[in-house]
Amino acid sequence: MDETAVGARIAELRTAKKMTQAQLAEQLSISDKTVSKWEVGGGYPDISLLPALADIFECTIDYLLLGTNRTQQKIFIGYPHSIYSNGKMTKKGITQKLNEEYLPKGWKVIQAKLSCAADNESVLVVIEK
Repeated sequence: MDETAVGARIAELRTAKKMTQAQLAEQLSISDKTVSKWEVGGGYPDISLLPALADIFECTIDYLLLGTNRTQQKIFIGYPHSIYSNGKMTKKGITQKLNEEYLPKGWKVIQAKLSCAADNESVLVVIEK
C-alpha cells in the first residue's frame, strides 16, 4: 500500500464524481486540507472514514487502498411491495428500490427467492457489483 497511489485514486474518484476537495471534506466532516494531504501522498485516510469514502465513491475499500476490486454484495429481505425504513413501513417495494437505486448503477441480481405463505409473502434478493 502506497500513500501516493492511494491519494491518486482518491483524487481520481473525486474528480470523476465532479466533487471538489471541499465538498468531499464536508461529507466526511473533515477539513479540505486533510483531503488535499491525502491526494498528494502525505498520509492515509483514518480507518474510520474508509466505509464512508467507499460509499461516496461507490467502490470497495479494497479498491481505495489497493487498486483492486472484490465483489461487493448487498442482501434485501422483506416484502416485495413494501420495505421498512427507519422502523417504518414505506410504500417503496424492494423491486422498485432495486430498479431505481441499484440496477442502473451496475448492480446485478444473483439470487432471488420468493416465499409465499397463506398470510405472508416475503422475498430474499442478493445483488452484487
